[in-house]
Amino acid sequence: MQLMNNNLSILSFILLCFSITTIQASNSTAYPNIRIGTDFQRLDQAEVTEEWKTYITGELIPAVVTYLEAALKIKYPSTSLIQSTANSLCGLATPDALKTGIDADIVIIFNSANNSQSSWLAATTLCQLTAGTVRRPMIVKIGINAAFIGTADPIDSPLIHDRYINTLVHEFVHALGMNGPLFKYFVDSQGNLLTDHIKAITLSGTERKVLDLAPLTQMIRNHTGCQTIPGLFLEDNGSAHIERRFFQWEIMTNGGTIGSKISFVTLGFLEGTGWYVPNYDYAEPYHFGEGQGCGFYADTINSTDYSNEYCTGNDRGCTAVGNGGGYCKANSLVEVASVVTSQYEFNCENPKGIYYSPFASKQVYGRGLGSKCFTGNLTVSKTKTVTPDSLCLKATCSGSGVDTVINIMWGDTQFTCTEEGPIKLLNYYGNFNCPDPLRFCNTVGKQVCPRNCMGRGSCVSGKCVCDAGFQGTDCGFTA
Repeated sequence: MQLMNNNLSILSFILLCFSITTIQASNSTAYPNIRIGTDFQRLDQAEVTEEWKTYITGELIPAVVTYLEAALKIKYPSTSLIQSTANSLCGLATPDALKTGIDADIVIIFNSANNSQSSWLAATTLCQLTAGTVRRPMIVKIGINAAFIGTADPIDSPLIHDRYINTLVHEFVHALGMNGPLFKYFVDSQGNLLTDHIKAITLSGTERKVLDLAPLTQMIRNHTGCQTIPGLFLEDNGSAHIERRFFQWEIMTNGGTIGSKISFVTLGFLEGTGWYVPNYDYAEPYHFGEGQGCGFYADTINSTDYSNEYCTGNDRGCTAVGNGGGYCKANSLVEVASVVTSQYEFNCENPKGIYYSPFASKQVYGRGLGSKCFTGNLTVSKTKTVTPDSLCLKATCSGSGVDTVINIMWGDTQFTCTEEGPIKLLNYYGNFNCPDPLRFCNTVGKQVCPRNCMGRGSCVSGKCVCDAGFQGTDCGFTA
C-alpha cells in the first residue's frame, strides 16, 4: 500500500514465499505479544539528513512498534529466527541482519525516498510469507518519502508527529494483513482457511468487496444498531482500505485525515484474520455512525438525517470527532454527502491555532488542554452579520443522565450548555450553538487517553501518566 499526501493508491504486492521459517499455534489461550523486528540498513537509500534518520529510527518507528506490540498478541508466533538467503527482497539488497536471522514474528525493512514530484508519504510491499498451513506476513518493506514525512517537535508540532504516527500505523496494518492478496489466507479459530468470507455487494450502483469476519461483523452491527449489515465494506477503488463513507474517521480508510482513529474496526479486522488477538483497550473511542441504524447503509441518504456525521452548505463547522474546525465539503470517497474536513489551522490541539482565531483571548489551542470544537456566528458588531465559524474552547462535563451539562470557558468567564440549541453570550451579537450535552459528554467531550498511552504509560482518569523516558499526551515522544 502507498499512503499519499492527501490521497492513497494501490501498489502490487510481491509474494515471495520461499521462507523456511515455521510457525505454530500456541497450545495456550495466553498468546504471546507480537514481536516486530525492524531493519534500517536501507533507510539511507535516498539523500536524507542524519537528523531525519534519528527522528525516524529514534522517535517515530519505535512509538508505532511499541503501540502495536502492546495492542496485539499473535496466535502463530515464529518458532525460529526469521532469515533469508536471497540476494534481494522486494527490490532491495537483503539486509545483513536477515542473513544471520532476526528473532521476531514479523520483520519490517525500511527504505527511504526523497521525491517531492510525487505525493506519496509511505508505501508498503509484502515480501515474504511464512511457510506451512498458516500463511501470514513475515517480511515486509515500508518505504518512507522524506519529502513529505519530515521531523516533528513534541512542543511546537505535536500534531505533525501525530499525523506521522497515524501514517505509519496505517502502513503497519497493511503489512499485518489488510491487503487483498492475503484475504484468502485468513483462518478460523482452529487454523482452517476461511471460506465464503469475501462477498460482493452492490452499493449505490457499484459492486463492493465486503469481508464477513468474526467477530468484526457483529461489532459493526452492534455499533450501528443494524443487524443486517453483511460485514466490513471495502473502498470500491481498492481492496485494501475501509469504505470511507461508513468509517470517515477510521485510520484504515483511503486517504490521510487529521484526527483519524485506530478504532475497534482496525483491531477487529486484525482479529478477523485469525492470526492475532487484539487488546481492545488500545482501540480509540469511535462514534461515527454509532446507533444510526440500517438507513445509514442505504444507497442514498439525506444528510440532514445524520447531522452528527454529515453537513450541508459550505460554511465552517466542527469535525465529527470534535477535534477542530474545517469547511463543509463534498468528498468523492464519502459519495453520498458532504463532511467537515479537518484543517490543521483550526485544529483545537494545534498550539499555533490561536493565530487563526477571531477571538484570540477567548479560545484555547494546544494538546491536552481540554479544548473542543464548537460553532457559532458571534460578533461584537451590532450591524455585522458573520457566517458560522468554528471555536475552540475549554469544556468540561458535569452531572449525569438528563442532568448532564457542558461547562464552557469563554476567556476568564464560564457559561453552561444545558440543552441543544443556540444561546446568547453577554456583549456579543449572533449565537453560540450548544451541542446536545448528553451526546457530547459521552462522545467527543469524553476525556480519554490517546491510543492507551502507546503502551508507554498508564491511563489515569483519562490522562496518560508516562513511563520514565517518555512524554506527551499519548507518551508518543521520548523525554
